Formats: sequence, structure tokens, C-alpha cells
Amino acid sequence: MKRILICLFVLIVSGISVFAQCDQKVVWTAPKADFADEAGNVTETKDVKVVIRTNKKEIKITHSDDETDTLQGLIKEVTCNWKDAFKNGKTVMKVDLSDRNTQMMNSIITIEAKDSKILVSILAEIPDGTKKMIKIPVDSYKVE
Repeated sequence: MKRILICLFVLIVSGISVFAQCDQKVVWTAPKADFADEAGNVTETKDVKVVIRTNKKEIKITHSDDETDTLQGLIKEVTCNWKDAFKNGKTVMKVDLSDRNTQMMNSIITIEAKDSKILVSILAEIPDGTKKMIKIPVDSYKVE
């Protein structure tokens, strides 16, 4: 009986720590952004600092420290599955992103880590029906 209670306690604590990671405010920083076609092939690379701020309700993406040139939006739906916080796992968010021209884009944002290498992928549907993919390799993050 004691073993069952100890195992249950360990499972609950592990589950809470991974779930709590998904609700935290995190600032992700990257040195570049790769633009890709729908097949995932990189078509253009921009060597600019990219900062992604996430919390449980919204996301904001800024590049070159230019606050007037951002993508941001409220998170409509989130799926969070981390085996090891920020090292192995994935968060998928459905977001209506807006740019500085208030153009709304139905988007899926994936933050995925494998062996501590983090990649943020944005698949945005532009109002004209075309899709844009951006891959952002994160080199650091900070939990606020």
C-alpha cells in the first residue's frame, strides 16, 4: 500500500511540473528565421534576432527588437506534451496571428524540443488562402 501511494505521489508531482511548464511565461530567443514553402523546404533565411514571448493566453513574435513589426495573437487552443521540460516534448498552439497591418492569419505554432534543441514552427494561412511557414531555431529561453 505504501508503494502504491509513493508511486501515485511521484506521478502526480511529475504531471504537475510538466503541466506547469506549459502555463509559464517564457521568452524564446533565436538568431534567425527560415522561411519555407509548404513542403518545408527553406526558401529564404533572415539573420535577425527573433524574440518569442509566450504565456498561457497569448504569443508575441518580434524581430530585430522592432516593437512596431510584430506578429501577435490570442491562443485559441493548446496541446502540451513534454516528457522533459524544455528538453524533449512539444507544445502546439492554434492562434489567430495579426501583423502590424492587422492582417489576421489562422496559424498553428509548434514549439518542439528534441535532445534540448528547440525549434519553433509557424504555419500561417494568409487571408488570400496561401500558406506561409517560418522555422525559428531557438538558441536560448528564459522562464519569467
